Amino acid sequence: MAAFAVHDPDAVLDYTFDWSAWLYDGESIAQSQWSGPDGVTLDSTALDTIATVRVTVTDESLTGQVIELINHIVSTDGQEDDRTLKLLVSNK
Repeated sequence: MAAFAVHDPDAVLDYTFDWSAWLYDGESIAQSQWSGPDGVTLDSTALDTIATVRVTVTDESLTGQVIELINHIVSTDGQEDDRTLKLLVSNK
C-alpha cells in the first residue's frame, strides 16, 4: 500500500500511517523504522498510539522529484510489514 502527498521543500511536516486495520485484536506496534533516499532528513519518528506511526520530514534539496519513504514495522506478535509514502517535493 502506498500513500501520496505533495511536500513543500521549505516545510517541516509530520506524516502518519495508521496500522490498526492490519493488526490483530490485542496486537500493537513494537518497533517502527523509517527510511528514505539520500538528501531527505527524517527528523524524528514516533509511535503515536499502539497502531499509528509518525515521521517528521524536512527537505530542501529534492525539489521537483518524487521521493519514497518506507515505514517498516514489527508487531508485538513478531509480524513485519512495510508501507510506502510517496512525496512530490514541490512548491505549493
